[in-house]
Amino acid sequence: MTKYRVHLVAIAETSVVVEADGIDQAVEDALNNAPAGINISNQFDMGSWQLASDTWPGSKLEDDVEVVG
Repeated sequence: MTKYRVHLVAIAETSVVVEADGIDQAVEDALNNAPAGINISNQFDMGSWQLASDTWPGSKLEDDVEVVG
């Protein structure tokens, strides 16, 4: 039997309120001030796992699965 590694994704969302002089600066500041360290081990609900190829246009199933043995 072949062994496969299948890469799964889960999407999380947050919002960050920032004061900025424009959109580009607001995005940069939000990325720099986004919460860090949130993960499933501290009760954060990751939602359902799925394949990247089912989530984002341009992703291919071949990129989600690799033969490992």
